[in-house]
This record gives sequence, C-alpha cells and structure tokens, in this order.
Amino acid sequence: MSFVAARKYSDRLMFASDSIRVSGHLKETHRVTGDEQGKLFEVNGLVIGSVGLIMELSFMQIFARNHKPAAPTVEAVLDFIVEFYTWAKSKDDSFSKRNDYLIGIEG
Repeated sequence: MSFVAARKYSDRLMFASDSIRVSGHLKETHRVTGDEQGKLFEVNGLVIGSVGLIMELSFMQIFARNHKPAAPTVEAVLDFIVEFYTWAKSKDDSFSKRNDYLIGIEG
C-alpha cells in the first residue's frame, strides 16, 4: 500500500509519503534522495505527491517543469490536471489516468 499525505498548519503545509517502489515482484524501500524517483517532489513552485504508476508520475514531473496552475483555486488546478492528461496522451497514445495526486501551491 502506498500513501501520500498533507497536513495544513496555520503557517505551512507539510507533505509526507512512504518510500516503497514496486515493479512486478521487485520492491525497493531505501530512502529516496534528490536524484531518485520518489512519490513526492517539488518543482516550479509546486509540491506534488502521487500514488500509482511511476511512469505517470514521471510524466507529471516532466510536465510540471514548465506548467503550473494559473491560480491556487480548484478550477485552475482542474485545468492543470486536464492539460496534463491531454499532454501525456499526446506523448503516449495508450496513456490513461491511473494515479491520484496531492498538489500544493502557494496561496
């Protein structure tokens, strides 16, 4: 089982995730460093956590390097997600949504 969680405090938003990565019958549980693929990452002013397929999360990391929600609103984040899935489908026509996300954005 995987998890990504967030907790809002009055002065900050904290994210946490487990570090296990599974591929078939292989699993890896060591601590993830900045150079490795994890379930939680920070890019372009966003904190993004995801559970699901590592390929989809890798696509999200690439996409988020130069895309982000226009505002810290539900509607803008929804637009960001829809744009992400459209972009991912253009890169891999067999792509389909499999992951769940937590996204932190200032404001």
